[in-house]
Amino acid sequence: MKRIELFTTALAAALLMSSILAPLSRAGFEEGVTAYEAKDYMTAFEEWLPLAKKNDPAAMRNIGHMYRRGLGVPQDFGKAMTWYKRAATIGFDRAQANVAGMYLAGEGVKQDYAQAANWFARAAQQGHVISQYNLALLLENGLGVQKDERMALGWFELAAKAGHPGATKRAAELTAELKTRPPVIADASSQQTAQMTESADAAETDVSTQSAAQSATSEQDTTATEKTPAMAETQSAENSGSAKPATVAAATATASDRATSEPL
Repeated sequence: MKRIELFTTALAAALLMSSILAPLSRAGFEEGVTAYEAKDYMTAFEEWLPLAKKNDPAAMRNIGHMYRRGLGVPQDFGKAMTWYKRAATIGFDRAQANVAGMYLAGEGVKQDYAQAANWFARAAQQGHVISQYNLALLLENGLGVQKDERMALGWFELAAKAGHPGATKRAAELTAELKTRPPVIADASSQQTAQMTESADAAETDVSTQSAAQSATSEQDTTATEKTPAMAETQSAENSGSAKPATVAAATATASDRATSEPL
């Protein structure tokens, strides 16, 4: 009987502590956003780091951003990738897009289109629009995956439905092209490779402005419900040395550095 009473007391204490700490965590995250928007990057970093160490995906991703861009801390692509991957591995689609972007651009790692395709695919399958567009580009050009224009068109169309302007334009162009010729199956030329990389959307160039819990609530209303084009994830090539050589320039950054009130 005493054991039951002790267990009940301990459980009640744990629940009370959780109810106290949750608002504090949200407050810390929001204070970090406020500091970031005021360009007080060191304070933002200090607010987010404890949350990141407790495995908050949005905070982990933000710490990755700070290291990647050298905001409040010395620029360190290796640490940026480490924090991005921690969030990406537990399923945070926006961090998955960041990991893919670093592999695509060869930032702190050997440029690896197979890894970029793999991580873009993971995010795309969760409804991440920029990843859907970039995955379509990789499929269209046969970079890191087998060239497949019809599957590329499916991803372009899905991103277009979500309002991505580049996807809308390319979906229309590719649809017209496929009406006049059969789909091309071939390796991408160097010119195609350069064009694809220059066209890639700079995925997720700003910090998350909502905590993981807030993002999860928001995304319940925004995640695409359409059936995504079927695609097997590419085999990991991180240590295989099988990626194409770095022959193209890094993807150009096109998104604003301004933090927004909505999750990217």
